[in-house]
Amino acid sequence: MKSFNAPIVLITAAALILPAFAADSIQGKKRVLEFPTDKKVARIFYCRADNKHPNETVIVTAASRPAIGSVTLQPNDKIALEVTWDGAEDLSWLSKLKPDDVLVLDLHKLPVQKKGYAYIAKQTGLKY
Repeated sequence: MKSFNAPIVLITAAALILPAFAADSIQGKKRVLEFPTDKKVARIFYCRADNKHPNETVIVTAASRPAIGSVTLQPNDKIALEVTWDGAEDLSWLSKLKPDDVLVLDLHKLPVQKKGYAYIAKQTGLKY
């Protein structure tokens, strides 16, 4: 019987299951988010990790833009959305986003119809 001195490579299930944005980040792909073209449904704020508190996220308010039409994000970008009155009227536009595209969804004091909660529930990447 021959013996082989070859390295053993072990791939765990955790290594195979990555959030969509993490997989894109590894490959360096930009992400394109699609928002309605006829109205501004939200304002986009870019987020970054807090170096002093790695489990915290800080919203960088200086870099923001309206969520309208196609929006291209860099591979490691994480975003917060501040929903507008127009956006809160009909949250079906959230269904065009991947479940982990948005880190923060701000609906502060905006009325949301019952059917809107189903669209929010599908955003499983929400942290706040």
